[in-house]
Amino acid sequence: MRSRNAFTLVEMLAVVGIMLVLMTVTFGMFRLFAERTGPDAAMARIQAFLNGARSHAAATGRDARVEFKSRDTRNDMMQGSTLALQEYYYNASNSRWEWRNVPGSQALAFRDGVYVCRGLPNVGSATPPPPVDPRNPRPDDVARWRQYEQQVFGKIETHALSGKELGAEHDGFYLEFCPAGFPPANPRTNDADIVQDGLTIIQLAGRRVTGHAFYALNTNTGTRLVFE
Repeated sequence: MRSRNAFTLVEMLAVVGIMLVLMTVTFGMFRLFAERTGPDAAMARIQAFLNGARSHAAATGRDARVEFKSRDTRNDMMQGSTLALQEYYYNASNSRWEWRNVPGSQALAFRDGVYVCRGLPNVGSATPPPPVDPRNPRPDDVARWRQYEQQVFGKIETHALSGKELGAEHDGFYLEFCPAGFPPANPRTNDADIVQDGLTIIQLAGRRVTGHAFYALNTNTGTRLVFE
């Protein structure tokens, strides 16, 4: 007697139905994840970009920097911030040392209203705590930073900070690295354009803040300060 190897119509319809249900659930979860990870995903990508700048400085022996821009060449606000990897090099054509985009590198562009804002916002009477050594932080240092972080989060959650107040309108600021792998004591860029304390990442829908991430800087490495 010949064995039955084919599916019946009912079995095929059942399998297709299950696949449609799974696809619907998966798509819904993906949308939910995407909506929740705008600034958080940007924070992870910035971390990778800064690590790349440090590696480039160490590999080439040249100072390197990451440029943060939120305006185009016409000085109009873009859909989100753009990061570019740059190096300090000798331009033989004019016998000058200059900054340029690293040949072959690609800029990192954020969209959907995700902006990288220069510095950490002052929240009422609360200002960012002083820098600490993340390799050996004291318990009270950690407590102060976590308290400040919650104050910033609370302020942003109430939408009391707009994109303008957070500094999203500022353009052309930098974070530099020397070949030793840390921010130089005397940056080659104008001090007013250098990020010293940290970054605030926001997502705007019009003028309303819909997402945020807090990015304090490790003063030893120029990358994110994380207290475990």
